[in-house]
Amino acid sequence: MADIKRTLSIILRVITILAGPALMVLGILGVVTLGGFNIAAIFLSAYVIIFGAVIILAELKWVRFLRWFTFLLNRRGRACFYIFVGTLCFGFRGSSTTVFGIIVGVCVLIVGASQLVFSFIDNDKAAVPGQADPQAAPQQGVPPAVSAV
Repeated sequence: MADIKRTLSIILRVITILAGPALMVLGILGVVTLGGFNIAAIFLSAYVIIFGAVIILAELKWVRFLRWFTFLLNRRGRACFYIFVGTLCFGFRGSSTTVFGIIVGVCVLIVGASQLVFSFIDNDKAAVPGQADPQAAPQQGVPPAVSAV
């Protein structure tokens, strides 16, 4: 059972890493095939390009990046982000970007839904590499953190 989960997790990660460049290509196509000056389409394309790069960096678990976007440290945070980005892909209107946007959007939505399902099956609270686990037992001589709740 653990092998199946690990294999599915690796497959999902590879698909997600491939979705990042696909989003970036979609954003570039959105700008290139723009018929006139449409500020909404320019911003949508810019967001999709940036979010494609964010997805790549999140899946590669780049430490310096993940410290600023902690919601990408666990599957539920990534799932919500992927679902949000997938819905953005449906906003492209153009000759070549509409079909490609729908295809990429559906793929990213499927990845987001899969991440959400996996988050309930195998709840991973991934920490940023190099940082101590905040829920781990405190080290000897170091006082535990005080919560303000």
